[in-house]
Amino acid sequence: MGGGEVRFSVPGQPVRSIPIQDGAFSGEAHIGKNLINVVWEKDGGPNPMDPNLPPIKVNVVDPKYASMDSPFNVEVPKDGVSDLKFDVTSARK
Repeated sequence: MGGGEVRFSVPGQPVRSIPIQDGAFSGEAHIGKNLINVVWEKDGGPNPMDPNLPPIKVNVVDPKYASMDSPFNVEVPKDGVSDLKFDVTSARK
């Protein structure tokens, strides 16, 4: 992926978002079991409430990767990990 972000979440903690650049990401995740969401929001059509507002954002990654039912979960130890890889597909219309 040329852009987007990987979001790491654990119950009771704020989500940690790490930008994706040229298919890679690097940053700090929560220690423990993380639910992973992968999103890439791009400009969609005009805002239906007011066309003078910025365009609405549309996630171009398959929605299953950006929900509570995401297939991606990872256990992050105290010393971290350096080899995470998540294969995702685009949202088909």
